[in-house]
Amino acid sequence: MSSRSEKPDWFAKKQQSRARTGSSPQKPLKLRRTKSPRIKVHPDDLAPPKLSFWKDLIRDRKHGIRGLITSTILHIALLAILATIIITIQSQRDDYFFELGFTPTPVAAMENRPRGPIDVGAINLNPDSSEKRKPLDLPKDKTGSGEEENPDEKPPSEGVKPVNVKQMLSLRNPELRKEILEKHGGTISTEGTIKAALLWFKRQQGEGGSWQLHTGYPDAGEVTMKTETGATTLALLAFLGAGQTHVAGDHSETVKRGLDWLIHNQRESGNFHDRYDLGHQSTYYAHAQAVIVLSESLLLTGDESLREPTQKGIDYLLQGQNPTQGGWRYRPATELTVGDLSVTGWALMALHTARAAGFEIPDTHFVRAAEFLDSVSEKQGTRYKYMPSDPSESVSATMTAEGLLSRQFLGAAPDSLAMTAGVNWLLSPENEPQWKQGRRNVYEWYYTAQTLHNLGGENWHEWYQTVAREIVRSQTKTGSTRSGKDVRGTWDPLNPEGAYHEYATQAGRLYLTAMCVLILETPYRHAPLYSQP
Repeated sequence: MSSRSEKPDWFAKKQQSRARTGSSPQKPLKLRRTKSPRIKVHPDDLAPPKLSFWKDLIRDRKHGIRGLITSTILHIALLAILATIIITIQSQRDDYFFELGFTPTPVAAMENRPRGPIDVGAINLNPDSSEKRKPLDLPKDKTGSGEEENPDEKPPSEGVKPVNVKQMLSLRNPELRKEILEKHGGTISTEGTIKAALLWFKRQQGEGGSWQLHTGYPDAGEVTMKTETGATTLALLAFLGAGQTHVAGDHSETVKRGLDWLIHNQRESGNFHDRYDLGHQSTYYAHAQAVIVLSESLLLTGDESLREPTQKGIDYLLQGQNPTQGGWRYRPATELTVGDLSVTGWALMALHTARAAGFEIPDTHFVRAAEFLDSVSEKQGTRYKYMPSDPSESVSATMTAEGLLSRQFLGAAPDSLAMTAGVNWLLSPENEPQWKQGRRNVYEWYYTAQTLHNLGGENWHEWYQTVAREIVRSQTKTGSTRSGKDVRGTWDPLNPEGAYHEYATQAGRLYLTAMCVLILETPYRHAPLYSQP
């Protein structure tokens, strides 16, 4: 092994080669260090480039057209399946709320509502108050409850024979109003209250002849229900209830302009509702009320120009009834659509008013309606609930009053067990009309007033005196009449807020004012069914 000082052979050969060529060994290059500039890189520059939607679409078209087409087809198919499911569910159970209506909300929907007092009834702090009204004579069973031993067993539908309604509007004589009111427990202030409210309605009418539900005055309610037709029909019902028509009375021009707007607004299908998209809660309420308005106007004046639009409205209403279950709801019904008692009550009243005006209504519609009433009745027809599928404990005084009134017009005997027991419950202290927070319920009082008025007697007179006193004293009798601030002659929907199912906080001042007027007009608005006027 060679030592470290010895040179390898290849080195000696290289030296000899350089000696022959005369070249000298090259000195190694020295690299001079220089300072290079620092390049600053922003974090965003390291991110992948962002493409716009269209550039991204073009890139995908170039590089993945098959994937794009596949993804599009899958998404369209998925949306079609979801739409089919939603439509099927909606047709089977119309529990979608678009907020008019004057209806009680089902329990399931009510649990999710963020606001509104719930009517839990009143605690009777005065034991003697139970003696205020005398209960009607009622056959008693061995339990003394006035009801049979199987209260949950529903009776078969009774024979349906719609009552004679020829004299239905015979008391709407402006010259007789004062006399009739005093006979039923009203006073001079009652008539003055009605006149002040009608003047407010006159001031609120728009240039085109209609009324607005939520604009033109303070505290118009939550803008969740939109129905110009509903506001217009409520105002016209108040005028017509006092005998004011488009040809006679102090407000004839106001009524005429309102009627002209309704007729001009009617569509070829016969529908009076002003919203073109189906499913709104106000649809059949407003339409049924429009049929009532035109039927009453025709009956009170004999104006034959109203017959054709009225007939078209009746036809549309009949077509909207459930063909098997007999109820009405928010859109034209099919066999799968479930009706509710609130809308059905207004629809039936429209058909009876049309009968009074001389229109023929096939009895089959009333037979099916009676079967629907059976489906929403409890305790052998002495209580009523909103929809057939609602639990039995969801019965309410509002639905009971509407159900009993519907039975009366279909021919129920005034002294039947169901009528007597149901009316006794309406007269109980827990349902006494009071203008208090969470207790006021003009929708309930509207139907209770008509049910009791048809029966007449001491209980009716005492109840009307009570409700008239509460309504008259709560009216706003002073204040500005300027546009946008006009409240004189109205009732405040928020002071206090009424019962949860009253809907005055949603439908607002115009709705509450109209309902108060209609309640006060009850003695002469309709002739009692069980006695000749």
